[in-house]
Amino acid sequence: MQGGMNPTRYSLLQRVGIVVLGMSVLSFGCSLFNREGPTVTCQDLGNGTTNACKDGIVATCSTGKIRYTVCDDKNACDGTWQTGGRYRCAERDTIPDSTGDGGQPRRPSDAAACDPGGICVIGTTGDPSGEGEIRGFTLDGSLAYFTNGGSVWSVAKAGGSSTQIASKLNFTPASAASISVNDGFVYLGAQPGIVRVPKGGGASTPIATIPLGELRSFAVDDANVYWIEDSGKTVRRGSKLGGESGVTLASGITWDNSNGNSLGRLSIVGSNLYWVTYEFAYRLPKDGASPTSPSVLTLLPGAVDFALDTSTVFFSTKPNDGTSSVIGQAPLVGGPATPMVSNLRGAGSIAATETTVYFVTYEGTRSGISRVPKDGIGGPTVVVPIRNAELGRIIVDETSVYWAEGDKLFRAPR
Repeated sequence: MQGGMNPTRYSLLQRVGIVVLGMSVLSFGCSLFNREGPTVTCQDLGNGTTNACKDGIVATCSTGKIRYTVCDDKNACDGTWQTGGRYRCAERDTIPDSTGDGGQPRRPSDAAACDPGGICVIGTTGDPSGEGEIRGFTLDGSLAYFTNGGSVWSVAKAGGSSTQIASKLNFTPASAASISVNDGFVYLGAQPGIVRVPKGGGASTPIATIPLGELRSFAVDDANVYWIEDSGKTVRRGSKLGGESGVTLASGITWDNSNGNSLGRLSIVGSNLYWVTYEFAYRLPKDGASPTSPSVLTLLPGAVDFALDTSTVFFSTKPNDGTSSVIGQAPLVGGPATPMVSNLRGAGSIAATETTVYFVTYEGTRSGISRVPKDGIGGPTVVVPIRNAELGRIIVDETSVYWAEGDKLFRAPR
């Protein structure tokens, strides 16, 4: 009944060889184990949004029926690591899967399921196949928003049920990772170009029309949306409310995409836009009225991602010549780039707080997350040990670092 369970732990129906569909059957079965279990209905459990636990028995609503999982430890419900409404048999376990009365997936099974190292699954698309892989995510206040390239979900950063707020969106491969939240809306790279969806769910509204496959990245501020188009190598600006043809801020920009950077990020700091190519960072005023040439900052060969504060661009490299990757920094006013961490086997996404830079490190197809102080004193520290996955973009908030693996969204103490 319960997928992914520990083979030494069995659900009640497996132990007594019957299908458990209600309390009358459970009461009979539990007498065999001297346990009563929780007396609840699907309505009590919010049709699958929470579960209940008593005497080491977890009750879950699945397709309108109460189902039970018997834990080896009859005192499991009282564990200090338990969270009310998200019970599990052991601290390392995920919560038994649930679905509501209407058969719509509920996701308490992945809500704040944490391992001893504090790595937690906080949300999921519910589809472990390639179709359900999370391709982009962002944070806003207490919520995270994520997409698999066709639908969008929201979930509490603390963990909980993942709520689908949009579906059947026509994403393109280059733009699926572009997702941003601003002023009550989620902005996404989807046909006919860039669209927005209310954070609480609803119909999508086109904001910018961009030829299919041309969108590389975008960013949003209080008034406008900015984006890079592949054709003509242009940077453009339009109202975030839509209804404008857009203003070209720069054209004919060049980049070296030989290391797969593909202009994966467009960022706003102050009055400027920034993006990175193989060896350079570019700065362009966001309020220009006509095309102009961007300023150029020289980085180190192989730059793949970057993060900014008010004075510095921090970047990671993946050189084509097989040399070691580095984490580096360069002043925004111009000047030489310098390494902060050297001799890495590989490096990927990067994020920065007021005092610290976080970055993904690679060992072949496996990866982890480390951090280093901005002043470089003390060297790097492992935040998330090497995992059997290639991690993509990371985001850091006041307490945690977030990333996606397959169909799941994770967090860990930063």
